[in-house]
Amino acid sequence: MTSKEISHEIVSNYFSHIFYVTEVREYTSTLIPILFNKTIDQIVANSLYFGANLTSLLKRTNNQIPRIIQDCYTFIKSRNFLDSEGIFRINGSHAKICKVVDLYNEKGEKFEILKHEGLWEYEVASILKKWFRDLPGSIWTTELKEKFLHYGETSEQEMVIGIKTLFLQLPPINQEIIKQLMVFLHIVSKHTANKMTAYNLSLIFAPTLFDLWLSGFKQASNILKSMIENPRLYWDVNIVYEENAKEKEKEEEEEKEEEKEEEKEKEQENEKVKLEIKFDPKVKIELSIFDQNSEEKEKENQQEKEKVKLEIKLDPKVKIELNILDQNSEEQSNNEIQKNN
Repeated sequence: MTSKEISHEIVSNYFSHIFYVTEVREYTSTLIPILFNKTIDQIVANSLYFGANLTSLLKRTNNQIPRIIQDCYTFIKSRNFLDSEGIFRINGSHAKICKVVDLYNEKGEKFEILKHEGLWEYEVASILKKWFRDLPGSIWTTELKEKFLHYGETSEQEMVIGIKTLFLQLPPINQEIIKQLMVFLHIVSKHTANKMTAYNLSLIFAPTLFDLWLSGFKQASNILKSMIENPRLYWDVNIVYEENAKEKEKEEEEEKEEEKEEEKEKEQENEKVKLEIKFDPKVKIELSIFDQNSEEKEKENQQEKEKVKLEIKLDPKVKIELNILDQNSEEQSNNEIQKNN
């Protein structure tokens, strides 16, 4: 039973208690206009938050769009629920959803879903879908809905041009709500962890947004899929993508692992591997094994430390070679020179 049907039941029960009759429901449509100068639909529209038409709702709230829409978007994004698998497909707790709907109908814009405890992403996603589902008629309006659906059977280019033209004929509030919803669903679709592609989301929202019964489902889903995949084709919007928490964690882990591997490789290149062979507790043999790079470096160092040869030629037939090794071997080199003389 919808909120509108429940409200009809409440009005009927009210008159039943007053007149002590049981078959009052069939007379309510006649009694209410006489007593209150209002139809039952007007009473429902002016007393509910779910099921109220947009014009009357915005007059009561003085907002650009109903706050519940932004609150649901903020709830899902701010609490990192965009990665939740099956969001908008899995229904939340029915009892919790009914409780929140009653609070909105009772308090209107004064109720803050962000401060309500015990709610999870699936309840909030279901509440958002229910608000759109309870709207009287279609968000595309009764007059233009069929014209929109017509472009769901055309090519992509013709669809975009036709829908953009029709879109301008919608009331400003309808335009803004549709635009914000499509941009939000586009962001949802970019989080692959939730498995909610543009196609899947279009199937879920098509009957809700277009108020469909038996026909028009394929056309409606084609339109929504195009809008969700490419919102910039329809509006000049700056989309701020939320961080994909799970994918970001994976990327960070992969980067850390790569850094660790690089550090290990550097250590293997720069450090010698020591092999200790122990034959006896009193005897310890240490064998140092160098890699190819370290061997080349060692050769270069040895070449730098090699003896400097000084050749003194006194005569073509006489050649004196002086080898200077280091400070310790200086005396040895002098002795060799004397011997040669």
